[in-house]
Amino acid sequence: GQPLRRLQAFYYHGRVCANAGHRHEAMAAYSHAKDFVPEVDAPYPVGLLYYQLGVCYGNNFDYPLGLFYMEKALECYELAGKERQQYIVKAAIGQSYLNLNRIEEAETILNEVLEWGKKNNDAYVISRALNLLLRLHDATGDIEALDSLFGNYPLDIFRQNLATYHAAVAHYHALKGDITVAEETLSRAWAASKTSNDTVYLHHKSYQIYKTSGRTDKALSHHEWLLAIQDSIARVTLQQPLMAIQLDHYQTRL
Repeated sequence: GQPLRRLQAFYYHGRVCANAGHRHEAMAAYSHAKDFVPEVDAPYPVGLLYYQLGVCYGNNFDYPLGLFYMEKALECYELAGKERQQYIVKAAIGQSYLNLNRIEEAETILNEVLEWGKKNNDAYVISRALNLLLRLHDATGDIEALDSLFGNYPLDIFRQNLATYHAAVAHYHALKGDITVAEETLSRAWAASKTSNDTVYLHHKSYQIYKTSGRTDKALSHHEWLLAIQDSIARVTLQQPLMAIQLDHYQTRL
């Protein structure tokens, strides 16, 4: 069929594979879809494709390339006049900045996303921005900013990941010197954890909290667990083909 239809076919094939957890097959399909981009004059479907490429690279810890494709997706959404999608991808760009430790840029764009969400009463966009701002202010230990988040927004806003939320609250109390409350809240974070990423994050927060409270024995224990889990994640990643997430690899296969 026409290039646009072929691009869409491979794009949706990739989405189905990604939803099934088959990331390599998804990347292969997206790579094939990308071959048709020069022949397509339709910025919105191209933007959707670039967004998913950004997601794939981000999930594989290639944050610079993930950011590159998110920015290309934003350009496409602007050309297509898709305002809401622009702010959804801006939130993803903010997350990429955060992963790259570009804190000031992350805070600026996430506050922009938050303001748009509030102006348009968009619950998803508001929640996405606030959860990322919570992670940002927790990482920088900004007590005043955390005070503002906890004081102005209800718990329901942060339900995207309760483990992350409770861990941030626990760290907040530890920074304020309320160690008993911090430990109680930390136990709720562990109860809410569901994924290996939650486990890594909670061991890190536990290390920070116990280090702050002077419980160096428990801090060291959590730090050792953190290193062990990170090693296992790295080992699984390295067991994949070294070029598994590179477009030229998939183009050669196809």
